[in-house]
Amino acid sequence: ALNVASGKEEYTFTNSSAQGGNDQAIGIITGLAVNYATNRLYFTSRAASGGSSNTVWCLSVNATSATLLWARALGDIDTAPLLFNGRLYVGTNGGVAYALDPAASGSTVWSYATSNGPIKGYLYPHGGTNPLKLYFSTTDKIWGIQENGTATPTKLWEVTTVPSPSTPLVLPTTNYLLAGGGDGRISQFDVTDPAATTVWRQLGTGTIGSPGLDNLNQIVIVGSSGGTVYALTVLLS
Repeated sequence: ALNVASGKEEYTFTNSSAQGGNDQAIGIITGLAVNYATNRLYFTSRAASGGSSNTVWCLSVNATSATLLWARALGDIDTAPLLFNGRLYVGTNGGVAYALDPAASGSTVWSYATSNGPIKGYLYPHGGTNPLKLYFSTTDKIWGIQENGTATPTKLWEVTTVPSPSTPLVLPTTNYLLAGGGDGRISQFDVTDPAATTVWRQLGTGTIGSPGLDNLNQIVIVGSSGGTVYALTVLLS
């Protein structure tokens, strides 16, 4: 934790016994999520060889210290955790999507196994949908699932026409989802009917990464493995 004004290191967390841990090393850390209302920090990691098998972590933090509240061993995770509507969503390298209770012990609310390689980036919640819909990518598929309370989610669809798809982006206040692919294209479809609504734009060769949104100017920005950054008007046509 670094002081924003000075860059001074305020504290570190190493899973030490003094911090509520067990002195075992933490694996490669990927992403963080913070609940400022409860002063809790969540992060994901890989399991550490010869160290901790935990891969989802919850800390109580303040301006000078961090203390472990709970940790879960869910298998290696290279995606970022995401807090949304009182749940913590994570996707594992084993292709399993989890919804966890961010309080108490981080217990599993539900899990959904894809058997299609690692989940990329993060699970993307579609704000405003009820029941909540979530979208994410694996090795060669983009998935849409719908929550069913604490039961296993329902698969809405899977899109297989985007090779090596990136983490998806849902355009706010719309049903349109965009994703980059390994064919030099960015693809767009309506999540209510992906098969009938897919359009794409060729941006070059190589792999197109995860799109981001300049909401002020309504421009999608995306980079490529060829070292080019593209800015595209919304929507694609």
